[in-house]
Amino acid sequence: MLAMLWVGGGILVHGLEVLGWPLIAHTFEHWAAPLPGMLAWLAQAGLAGVLGLAMGGLVDLALKPFVKH
Repeated sequence: MLAMLWVGGGILVHGLEVLGWPLIAHTFEHWAAPLPGMLAWLAQAGLAGVLGLAMGGLVDLALKPFVKH
């Protein structure tokens, strides 16, 4: 599950950057910049995972009224 959140968040970050909205990607890079090597990568991956979780939660809330259990 964590890998899917990370990948989904990474896709969102990259996609927004390609579409001309680089603020999130640049912010994540800025926050991770002071960290050395692998820690910077882990910080960016973690931030992408948090973004993936947040977006997944928003989609879940938006679709709940239309899904019957």
